[in-house]
Amino acid sequence: MSGKESNTMDDATPPKQAKRLTKYGKTWETSHPLSKEVKNNTFKAFCTICNEELSCAHGGISDLKHHASSASHINIIKTKASSALSKFINKPNDAVLEFKISVSFGEITCVYHTVNHGLSYNSMDCGHKLLPTVCSDSKIAQKFSCGRAKATAINKLKVDVECLRLNKHVVTRFLTLGPAIQRILKLWPALKSHFQDEDNECPTSLQNIFISEEEENKMLAYFAFLHNVKFVLENTMKKLESHSLTVVEMHVQMNTLFKKIEQRMNDNLSGRQTKKILDLLKQSNVDLAESMKNDFLSFYSNFITYLRKMYDFSAHNMLSKLLFFNLDTVISYSELVSSGELLNIHVDEYDFNAIQKWKTVFKPFSKTDVQNIFQIVEFIMSIPSSNCYVERFFSQMSIKWSDVRNRCLFEIIRDELMIMFNFKLDCKSFYQYLKTNKNFLKKLQLSSKYEK
Repeated sequence: MSGKESNTMDDATPPKQAKRLTKYGKTWETSHPLSKEVKNNTFKAFCTICNEELSCAHGGISDLKHHASSASHINIIKTKASSALSKFINKPNDAVLEFKISVSFGEITCVYHTVNHGLSYNSMDCGHKLLPTVCSDSKIAQKFSCGRAKATAINKLKVDVECLRLNKHVVTRFLTLGPAIQRILKLWPALKSHFQDEDNECPTSLQNIFISEEEENKMLAYFAFLHNVKFVLENTMKKLESHSLTVVEMHVQMNTLFKKIEQRMNDNLSGRQTKKILDLLKQSNVDLAESMKNDFLSFYSNFITYLRKMYDFSAHNMLSKLLFFNLDTVISYSELVSSGELLNIHVDEYDFNAIQKWKTVFKPFSKTDVQNIFQIVEFIMSIPSSNCYVERFFSQMSIKWSDVRNRCLFEIIRDELMIMFNFKLDCKSFYQYLKTNKNFLKKLQLSSKYEK
């Protein structure tokens, strides 16, 4: 029994030795300088490259070696090395960016030049292809790539603006009559000399005028009278065609015109030059001078009759009840009771139009403080004073959408008209304006401008 028991004891499995966890060793940082100790856990190491903790409890330094040879650790080292290198090439990148901005500014200015002067997109496309050849020493010209598709896309990137320049002349016979009469009076001696020359053919009607001094003075008196009256009419027309004119200001302008014509008729005024010629005619033909005076008075009378027929100057006119919106006087409570708001305002300046005055009034307040009166003013100021601005718009549209450019899309013509009416800058000034508008440059560099 004792022998069997002895054999059994020899064949028994010996007990396993207990494994001990390995703590982080400071000496490891000599061979692995990218590792650090984790203060809260001595069985972990911290990799400064991967910015993560890793266990070293079971493998010790072997765990660090295995992590250092891993693909993720190596890729992160390469990435950080390339980012560190970029510090040495920041300035060249900035220069390249500035160069690209200059090219973009040049392309936008060329599109604006095309729209502003009514040029065709085909000519602009050809011009941009020709530019690198002609300006071979220009780096910006070499990078120009603005064809028809890109030009129409840039054309859509309109920039808002707040304010517009006064269009003082329109292509109509009525407004060109004044300068034409002024030119005739200024060049009268030269015209007379031209038609009296035997080598030049002169119409019979003009011969009768130049032969007789009395007929010549009579014609000069009529021209001088029309020139004097046209000065008053043109000044009124320019103000009525102003884009900033409001409906309440229009009533003031019409009343001013009516009073001026009425005063001229009552005082028998015909202008200094006209009076000088009439006094000269009285010396030779008193009846003719008086007849011409009656013609002038008849003109004033017919003019006043026409104004009364076409416009209501009475107190029943709705616009006469809205004159306080001009802010020419202190607004009383009775004038604002219909709008449900009281604003006691003292106006010191009278050189502003109605919109600018109301902006000054509303500036110290928030919109909610003057909500009722703001809605009333906003509605009244949005009423067009006349159809002149719309007619100008259609006139420009007929020029843009001509027979030569009849294949242009509706969107292209619309965008060109918005640029024409919202910008009043020459091409050089527009280029300088672009440099101050960074938001517009961001829109230009996006590919979304090609989307319809």
